[in-house]
Amino acid sequence: PVTILNVGEIKFHRSSEKSSNPALSNSENKIITIYDSISAHDQSRVIAHELAHFYWDSMNDLEKEKYNEAAQWIKSKDGKFISLTRKEVPIQDSFSGPHEDFSNNVELFLFQKESLSKNPELIKLLENLIQ
Repeated sequence: PVTILNVGEIKFHRSSEKSSNPALSNSENKIITIYDSISAHDQSRVIAHELAHFYWDSMNDLEKEKYNEAAQWIKSKDGKFISLTRKEVPIQDSFSGPHEDFSNNVELFLFQKESLSKNPELIKLLENLIQ
């Protein structure tokens, strides 16, 4: 999708370091580091996931708030903590926070949309965000 690619110039670095992660992104410097472990993954999915991190960092507060609502993230009464309330999460590191959850869900939306079928509100929001 054009919107997810509209993040400016991106630099790709390769690292031979051992990592269970196939890639790592740095939104501030627009760098995606690719690790050798990427060979065990679908490279298109990995790049889409990392681009989704960049996209999240470019979203305004209202867009993030709408995502959090659709994805069932809630803030504590004091506004300091946020937790995921939806029961089914196809990729477990989504529990680490909305940023990772968003990237996981964009990846799933693009490559395995049926895995999000139990959350039509989330699908609709992602359709609107990344069309």
